[in-house]
Amino acid sequence: MLEKRARKAYDDGDLAQAEALYRRAHQADGKRADTLIGLGVVLKDLARREEAVDCWKRVLEFDARNAAAHNNLGALFRLMRRPAEAERHLRTALDIAPGDTMAAANLAHVILELGQTSEALALARGILERAPDSPDGHLMLGFALAYQADVDAAVDAFLECHKRKPEANVALSNALFASLYSARPDEAVLQLHKELGARIVAARPARTSWPGSRDAKRRLRVGYLSPDLRKHPVSAFFEPVLAHHEEIEAYCYSTTAAPDAVTERLKRKATAWRDCSGWSDARIVEEIERDAIDILVDLAGHTAQNRAGVFRAKPAPVQALYIGYPGTSGLPEMDHVIVDGEIAPRGTEELYTENVVRLEGSFWCFRPPDGAPEVAPLPAKRNGFVTFGSYNALQKMQPAAVALWIDVLRAVPGSRLVLKSLPFADKDLREAIRRRFEDAGVAPGRLDVLPPSDPAVFLAEYGRIDIALDPVPYNGGTTTCEALWMGVPVITLSGQRFCARMGASILSRVGLADLVATDTGAYVAAAARLAADSGLGKLREGLRGRMADSPLCDGARVARELESAYRFMWRRSLDAR
Repeated sequence: MLEKRARKAYDDGDLAQAEALYRRAHQADGKRADTLIGLGVVLKDLARREEAVDCWKRVLEFDARNAAAHNNLGALFRLMRRPAEAERHLRTALDIAPGDTMAAANLAHVILELGQTSEALALARGILERAPDSPDGHLMLGFALAYQADVDAAVDAFLECHKRKPEANVALSNALFASLYSARPDEAVLQLHKELGARIVAARPARTSWPGSRDAKRRLRVGYLSPDLRKHPVSAFFEPVLAHHEEIEAYCYSTTAAPDAVTERLKRKATAWRDCSGWSDARIVEEIERDAIDILVDLAGHTAQNRAGVFRAKPAPVQALYIGYPGTSGLPEMDHVIVDGEIAPRGTEELYTENVVRLEGSFWCFRPPDGAPEVAPLPAKRNGFVTFGSYNALQKMQPAAVALWIDVLRAVPGSRLVLKSLPFADKDLREAIRRRFEDAGVAPGRLDVLPPSDPAVFLAEYGRIDIALDPVPYNGGTTTCEALWMGVPVITLSGQRFCARMGASILSRVGLADLVATDTGAYVAAAARLAADSGLGKLREGLRGRMADSPLCDGARVARELESAYRFMWRRSLDAR
């Protein structure tokens, strides 16, 4: 009876009551697995992750073959960024219950994040063979296809998931994110964002009026909502801005399940910090409204673990997209997208559903990585040949990028290319990439396809590259900044939409606009010209200092410009109300 009441309280969203009832049931029978499993689920949703782990581990003490406990532990350990433990528990869950589609989907997700794409793809297809209508099967198929750079098929798989589970915002967001990597026309990508953005399920109907002062000059409360307020590329660009805010009150709403040292640093720099991990969209909406936020800023867009449903509820009178998503949100309730003049030059406004707000200087504000090694000597000097490279995500290595890089190798006789990406942990995938280059006539000795490095030594791997090649149509962002910091110049090809102009935005800010091409011929020519430049070594030696002194690393400047933009947004909203 107590368990039944606890489940009812949980379903009704009364987590405090559910916890109390589960604890009473546990006191009555300390070795009832269902009670401890239910209590663990409640504690997880209350963001008391270690207590949830303890509940499920206690189940295993008296029922070591409990598949549900193993599955729950594996799923939570993945979110907590403890992949080895997650994989172990999920493999055990599948050994106990081979037909468990949830455990199979969770395992596929874990091993994808470890780079094992072939096995993850097989798991997803296995789910769909057993259960063709499984939303989880289609979702994981989409992830696996995306990790293998088959992005258009990934979009289709995510949409199949949504057909079977219309309330699944995650499927829509992933379809949109995957579309950015594709060769679809800019207009088609925009249209998809409009269509799917309008289907995102809101936490509640969007608010149309807000209490509070309408004073145009008062100090504003700006809320930043993100799952990535931890060691993550978003924080590498957000932390310098947060540290220099002076004219606003900065409220941070963190939904990360894996807080770390970066999280602690950010906490100290915020006016107020809300740990919202595990919270429902509705609860986050209530918290934002309770804090009377004037401008709510989305640092995630449609990336992993976003809260698009919160923004659709419009808990703040002004909402803006910044840093975390290189494109338009497509959400009808998103008022502004914050960019710079290189990301969105005049005439590209039609590619966004939001009002385009341009910072005067750079959109970017990079915090150099702690402990970065010194810039290594020019590899070409010791090798006798030029080495090109790309350490970008495999999803960005689309056919157009591969064809472009093959042309570069042809234009620079004797040169070599190094590719490194997380999915290259998969041997079969490495071989498939090698065959693509060999089939195009590239000799095997001119290409290295490398598995991912340990994070502690990753930056040092730039010591083997002379010139980095930016992918198309989705440029590097963090990867480009890291390459420049390690002394490696980058050749980029600019397009029209946001993700195709990130390289141009970054390079122009460090005085390397001559490495920004506007067509494929100019890209190849720029790579060949730089490879033959006797001053390449000198450029390498000075790049870190040049970057440090550039607008790319000026947090105070970006914070001032951003605060000015917020004031503009606020005044505009008052005029419209």
